[in-house]
Amino acid sequence: MKPRTQTQRILNFVQRNPGCQCADVYKGTGIIKENVTSVLNKLYFDHRVRRVGERGNYHYTVCGPAEPPVRKPKKQDEQTGIFGCANPLTNLFNQRLAEVRGGRRA
Repeated sequence: MKPRTQTQRILNFVQRNPGCQCADVYKGTGIIKENVTSVLNKLYFDHRVRRVGERGNYHYTVCGPAEPPVRKPKKQDEQTGIFGCANPLTNLFNQRLAEVRGGRRA
């Protein structure tokens, strides 16, 4: 039985070929590169495949039920201030505006 969707075809290919790269997938499935890249990104963010390596050189494997995907931790901005704004200039502007409006110092 042939898989019905591109997503299922790609997922089946990655499952049969763990550690494959995007180029392997589009050569092996006959699906155009842009679609393979898009589907692999969606599968990654849906926690269905694991992506290891550097950008442009990812290796993909199917995630097991108890195997979470590997992700880099997000950067934390130090200058969030009381307004939760990461842009220091916007944060300064909001602080000064609060001082003028309410006479309070941030």
